[in-house]
Amino acid sequence: MGIRMPHLKTENGFTLYEMMLAAALSGIVLVAVHAVYKSQQKSYVNQSVVSAIQQNLRGAMCCLQRDIRLAGYDPLATGNFGITDVGTDARGNGTLTFTLDDDLNHILNETDGNGQVDHRETFVFSLYDYPTASPDGVPDLGRKHGASRQLVAQNIQAMGFAYAFDAAGDGDDSLDRDVNGHIIWAVDSNDDNLLDVNLDSDNDGDIDADDDPKGKSLSHPDNGGLADIPLSDIRAVRIWLLAGADERDPAYRHSEKVFVVSNRRLRPENGFRYRLLISTIRCRNLGIPSNH
Repeated sequence: MGIRMPHLKTENGFTLYEMMLAAALSGIVLVAVHAVYKSQQKSYVNQSVVSAIQQNLRGAMCCLQRDIRLAGYDPLATGNFGITDVGTDARGNGTLTFTLDDDLNHILNETDGNGQVDHRETFVFSLYDYPTASPDGVPDLGRKHGASRQLVAQNIQAMGFAYAFDAAGDGDDSLDRDVNGHIIWAVDSNDDNLLDVNLDSDNDGDIDADDDPKGKSLSHPDNGGLADIPLSDIRAVRIWLLAGADERDPAYRHSEKVFVVSNRRLRPENGFRYRLLISTIRCRNLGIPSNH
C-alpha cells in the first residue's frame, strides 16, 4: 500500500509585484487628486480675491454716485451750490469738491435748506492713506463732509474724473459734442478750475489707451473751437476707480495690462490683482436756473 499524501489547499493572495504595482497606482491617483484639489483651492481663493475687489469697488462707486448726483441741490434756487473744484492730488489722482443745500432731513437748522453754504454742506472726495496716524502706503477713498473725513473704501489705487458740459449755458441740458457727434469729456489740465481739454483725443467716442493722455484742446476745431469751460457749465461726471487686492499673489502677472484712468495710463505692480470700474452720472441738480 502506498503512502497517502495529505491534500494541500491552494492559498489565494497577492504577489510582491502585484502589491508594488497597486501601491504605485494608488500613489498616482493620490497625486492626481491632490493636484485637482490644489487647483480648485487656488481657483476658489482667486475668485474670493476678485469678488472682494469687486464688492469694494461697487460700494465705493455707489457712494460716489449717490452723493455726486445731489451736487448742486438747491431747493431755494439761489444758485449758490454746485461743483466748486475739479483738481488733482500730488499723485495725479482726481479730487472732486461740490456743495448742496442739505435739507434732506426736512428739519431746518443752521446747516439745512437756508440757501447759504454752511460748514457741513461741502463734500470732498479724494484718496488718502488710512489710518493717517499709521499709514500703510496704500491709498484709500475718503469722503469729507464738513470738517470730518470718513473712510469709504480701502485699496483704491487710483481715481479719476472727467466732465461733460453745456457750454451754451441755455439750461436745456444738451451736452456739447465733438465733430463726430460724441459727448466731450473734458478735464482741467492746469488746475485753474476751467475745463480745457477733451480726453477723447481721436474723437472716436471712447477714452482708451489709443487717446493721447494730454487730451485735445477744447479750442481745437474738432471740439467746436470752444473757450475754456467754467465749472458752472458741468452737467455730468464720469468716474474711474481702480482697486487692488489686499495681498500679493506672486504667481499673478499682468505687466502688459494698461489701465486707463481719466488722463492717466497705469501699469500697476505685478503680484496684485486689480479691477477697474467706470461710471457716468448725470447731475440732475446742475444747470437749473436760479431766482437771482
